[in-house]
Formats: sequence, C-alpha cells, structure tokens
Amino acid sequence: MDASTSSQNNWQRALNFVNSVAGNLTVNATCARVAVIRYADHADTSIALDSHSDIASLQTAVRSLKPLGRGHNLTSALRVLRSRVFSEDIVRSGATLVAAVVTDQQSCSRQLLQEANELKSEGVIIVGVAITQPKRVDISCLRQVVTSNQLIGASKYNSLKFSNVIGQTVKAICVAPTSPRPAPSPSFSGKFITKFTQSLVMVLVYVKPLYRMG
Repeated sequence: MDASTSSQNNWQRALNFVNSVAGNLTVNATCARVAVIRYADHADTSIALDSHSDIASLQTAVRSLKPLGRGHNLTSALRVLRSRVFSEDIVRSGATLVAAVVTDQQSCSRQLLQEANELKSEGVIIVGVAITQPKRVDISCLRQVVTSNQLIGASKYNSLKFSNVIGQTVKAICVAPTSPRPAPSPSFSGKFITKFTQSLVMVLVYVKPLYRMG
C-alpha cells in the first residue's frame, strides 16, 4: 500500500477495498495467500505472505494498518516484494505470483523499471490501478511497470464499494501466468473455491473507481 499521508476517510476506503478483493479469494494454507507491503519514502512488509491462513484474521490485520508518512517509493516496495515476500524459502513451488499495485502518485525512474522487469522476468504478474486525478501518475511509465494489458484507471474513492469495481480488480489479478510459473486455471463462482495455487501481493496506495485503460 502506498502509505503516504492522506485523509483518514480515503485511507479507510483503500483498506476496505483490499479486504473486498481478498474476500473473493479462498485464503488458506493450500490455496491463496495474501501479503501487504506499505510504502512511503521506504517500504515494509506489513503482512507477510505466510502470516494468515484464513480470511477473517487477514482482514482484521488489514483494518489495523496505518499510514507511514510522506513519499511514494514504489521502487523500494518492489524490491521488498522480490527479495523478501516472494523469496524462494516462502513461496510454494508452482505458485502463481501476482502483485497488485494501486497508486495515486508515481514518477518514472530507471531503477523502478529495472525492479519491475526483474519481477516480470521471474514470472510475477504485475497489475496496476492508477488513480488518474489530479494527474500525479506517469501513466506511460506505469504501463511499462505492469504486465501487458494489466493497467486499470481509477477516479473516485467512494465507488470502491461497488461490486463491479471489485470484480474488475479480482478478474485482473486472477489471470494465467505468462512465464515460468505454471499453475492450474481457476473457475469463478463468486469466490475462488478450486485449489488454485496463487500468491497475491497487494502493494497499494489509495484507490478510486475503475475503468479499463486502453
């Protein structure tokens, strides 16, 4: 999560959004696992990938998260994701690895693109949700950060509760892997109830209603 300072209402909406998306996954030790990285001028693993094996405890942990301060260092968050959250001693063999990056402010740098490309080369699917107003996100850069055709636009915080917004995001993160990590294909019927081996990492900022960006 982009944990830089913002209004308490918007922070709460972002946390609710995370919990709504996670609630559409079967969170347990043999199916989907969820981690959360907060970042501002630095990043930390607020919720480790192996720390919660049921949705109730995960959602309680998400609700307790607080902002960190100022800054939007996504490069640091992706580095933590690659070196700590998705480390070989934690991730299950054959798991599909997905990072959902939701941000309202992001500039481009060579280091950011290097970190993103390293993750994608290891088979990680990166989904982006860009908050497009007041135009503080470098969209052309974010397109290079995320996996091809996995960028979603967002505009207002208070629409996050709508089922179509949550559904678009769940659909975007629950995609087949594009490189080296094969996994079974899921079937969707409200929740993912098949034994779909997927690790979902939410690297979030603040989110607003979604539309697919072309």
